[in-house]
Amino acid sequence: MGRVVEAPLRDHLQTNYQTQAVANLADGRRVHLGSLEVKSPRRAMRWLRKRTEHVADQMDLPYARPLIAWLGDEREQHWALEGLLRGEPCRVRAYDEEGTLYVLTAAPIPVAAARRPYEGEPWSSV
Repeated sequence: MGRVVEAPLRDHLQTNYQTQAVANLADGRRVHLGSLEVKSPRRAMRWLRKRTEHVADQMDLPYARPLIAWLGDEREQHWALEGLLRGEPCRVRAYDEEGTLYVLTAAPIPVAAARRPYEGEPWSSV
């Protein structure tokens, strides 16, 4: 009779990244301005930069300054990318003249990957 060899189950976590932009209106309503789930932290940061640029372009200059400053700060963006890789979210926020708070976020979300046997170890009997 053959011996059954079972590979130990290993939980591998793959990480995706959820990005979103939301406008929180002064009256308490929320307006969804877009979102995207991606597999790469660099792609999440690319989306975040592009969407931040779009929001800043639509704001009056005094209110857009925090967004423009963030867009021009490569060290801050590098720090945000490193944070995503460590599992930390990145948020960019600014208010407009009407009291609307714009929040743009990129955050890691763990996704269970397929379980695989150890290399060289069969799933069935030997």
